[in-house]
Amino acid sequence: MAYDAADVFITLPAATGLEQFTFVTVSTAGKITKPVKGARVLGVLVSSATNGTITNPIGTVQIVGIAKLVAGDTSDLKGVTISATSVGRAKTSTSGGYVIGYGVDGSSGAAGRVISVSLTR
Repeated sequence: MAYDAADVFITLPAATGLEQFTFVTVSTAGKITKPVKGARVLGVLVSSATNGTITNPIGTVQIVGIAKLVAGDTSDLKGVTISATSVGRAKTSTSGGYVIGYGVDGSSGAAGRVISVSLTR
């Protein structure tokens, strides 16, 4: 079972269509949005997912600590460095990918499972 040990949160306006417990970044318009695959991110969206029916949604982002995060594939992510997929889910960091965290808890299983990741800066 995934857990979190939160330290610091921030809130910002958000784009629609974001998934809870995924990596996010900030657009040039100042809104939380999905990251570019393997790029640097702001943190993990911890508020509920946003959808097209919400006008001007606000998102809460964890930027420090151990965060819950959705796994992007079936790999065992415990004990490895973590990067973001193009939709903000966790994947094993590869050469050229920006390391965002370190897998604390996350044995192999179905993509979409929630794992624990220690966020790095």
